[in-house]
Amino acid sequence: SSIYPDGVDIDNYKITNISTGEFYIGVRSCKCSIEEDSYMGSSSIWNKIYVKEHKDKLKKEILEN
Repeated sequence: SSIYPDGVDIDNYKITNISTGEFYIGVRSCKCSIEEDSYMGSSSIWNKIYVKEHKDKLKKEILEN
């Protein structure tokens, strides 16, 4: 995690579909904590999976930088 002077937190994250093992890796920038951050990536393919699958089948975690 890197925190910029304006309070924006930058993290690498991984979202895993626990049913299939498929995952998406991305970067988030937010002033909120990971628990409050609802952002689930910008990939159009991944967003279709997110809409198709229920959120409870997806696990989001922060990766070590």
